[in-house]
Amino acid sequence: MRIAGMEQLVTQARTALAEEPEPWAALVRFFRDALSDQGTGGPLLPVVGGRLPATDEVLTAAQRLRCALDDLVDGAHRAGVLRADLTSADLPLRLEHLTPQIPVTGERATALHLRYLDLVLSGLRTPDAGQLVTLRGPAPRWGNSGSCGMRLKADPEPSSPWVQRPGDSWIRPLLPPA
Repeated sequence: MRIAGMEQLVTQARTALAEEPEPWAALVRFFRDALSDQGTGGPLLPVVGGRLPATDEVLTAAQRLRCALDDLVDGAHRAGVLRADLTSADLPLRLEHLTPQIPVTGERATALHLRYLDLVLSGLRTPDAGQLVTLRGPAPRWGNSGSCGMRLKADPEPSSPWVQRPGDSWIRPLLPPA
């Protein structure tokens, strides 16, 4: 299912890039298509930070998705229409945050998800001079290919209470370290 979700996002990104004349329009179309096409089943990538077995098929799908998202973001950055501090690794997380399970019918849920997208998009555009709002914390970055290239990392500050499990993601322990 996750491979199919990745492939669908690749298709949506490539279609937006091919059919939209402006980089911002391509990015907006990608988000709108991804949110509209998921239906009532929830996000296309149910656990973005989750691990999939490192099969050739998963690695290939993850790399294609990463390249498609890189192309969307790079084009918008070159055109000067997207915040410079937004990375392609932010896009799957944005999609995840824009698609919470809400207690309404499918059409209404999609309408609300698209409404929230409009709010988010206004924050992604390059701000006017003097209006830049600095984002808190570091941008996520793509994981290594051993984790299928899809595991996202957001390295916490060294003084934070978060710790990294060996070979896994960052967690916040329930008890302080001994």
